[in-house]
Amino acid sequence: MTSRQQKRKMAHIFAHEVFHARDHQGLTQQEIADQVFISLRWYQKIEAGEVLPGYPDVNNHHIDAVRYALESVWRRRGS
Repeated sequence: MTSRQQKRKMAHIFAHEVFHARDHQGLTQQEIADQVFISLRWYQKIEAGEVLPGYPDVNNHHIDAVRYALESVWRRRGS
């Protein structure tokens, strides 16, 4: 597997995890995007596996913020 294929696979795994975490909390994509101050479209790219944390990208801090927002909501709801 090439590094590009590995990156794509990892992006889809992360996207799957983000989707299920958001869905489990009953939140919309817009609600998460608003909590971390990113556009809905950028959040959609995260869930679509078009961006991946851990790779050089000027927007990686947005991905980390999404993770933090999901974890914060999870803790507040006592899940």
